[in-house]
Parts: sequence; C-alpha cells; structure tokens
Amino acid sequence: MTKIALVTGGGSGIGRKAALALASIGFTVVVAGRRHEPLETVAAEIAAQGGSALAVPCDVAQEPQVAALFETIAKTRSEE
Repeated sequence: MTKIALVTGGGSGIGRKAALALASIGFTVVVAGRRHEPLETVAAEIAAQGGSALAVPCDVAQEPQVAALFETIAKTRSEE
C-alpha cells in the first residue's frame, strides 16, 4: 500500500520543505494550498526527484473545498 501524506500550505516555506522531505522517504504527497502555481512547482520538484505528488488547490477555511480535497485523496488511493 502506498503511503499518502497531505501537506497543507505546501507551496512554500515549511510546507514545501515538509512535502519534499515526505516525498524523499517514499510518501506520495498531496500538496494543498490556495495558490495553484506554487503547488504545481513543488509537485514538479518532487517528480523530478523520482517521487509522486499531486497539487490540489484548496482554501482550508472553505469547508466545501476541504471536502473536495479529501474526495480527491480517496480517489487517488482507490486508483492504486
């Protein structure tokens, strides 16, 4: 079974570092945050290092967006 880690605020700062560290030890990383472009950049960095990542724009203050985020994660898991 693949290990999946969700990192909110993963497009920059500590979130970015956490996403890269988790990917380096074998996690598939779901990188979430409000700004799509930085998320895609981090996901591309992870892929370039041989890891797996998914960028999902999400404002965690918006309950419908959080629900959609977890639906995306569940779908990703079921496709393994």
